[in-house]
Amino acid sequence: MQFIYSSNAIEWAMTELINQPDILPRVVKELDHVVGRTRLVQESDLPKLNFVKAFAKEAFRLHPVAPVNVPHVSTKGAAMAGCFILEGSHVLLSLSGLEREPKIWKDPLRQRVEHDMSISTGRWGCAAIRLGSTMIVVLLARLIHGFTWIVSDGKSIDLVESHENMLTAELLIANATPRLNPQVYMQFLKY
Repeated sequence: MQFIYSSNAIEWAMTELINQPDILPRVVKELDHVVGRTRLVQESDLPKLNFVKAFAKEAFRLHPVAPVNVPHVSTKGAAMAGCFILEGSHVLLSLSGLEREPKIWKDPLRQRVEHDMSISTGRWGCAAIRLGSTMIVVLLARLIHGFTWIVSDGKSIDLVESHENMLTAELLIANATPRLNPQVYMQFLKY
């Protein structure tokens, strides 16, 4: 199941990035500055890739991999938004509803890399969130760093979600042209 979530997150992030001609060059510039063009992005590069991480977090905000948060149980009764939540109630929140709420976010459907936020589900959230998000950011960074991406017809990509799941309504189809030293890609043949 992790593969489905990871591939979905990467597809949404790449779709957002290809649609953002003002953001893509900034991401590529940071990758070239930190990593260079003679090797692949490594996990050890992430602390220096602040813009890449900010872009990824914003893509995760706009396109969460799951419809609801990890379930929480209320430890005591509480009133919230005009509703009373009984002690012991299981509480699920719509992630896309929270992450796109106009009362919280200015222009909530727009990719804004300058948002300052953490990826967290709270103290009792998913234990693998850090590992999963790190893997996704490294893979995303490698895709962006390793290739120049364009849409074949030159148009922007439709950001419509599927009605059945959290996937894009239409698959992302883009052309990837290698942009690094050819020897870098030979590393993949070792596996």
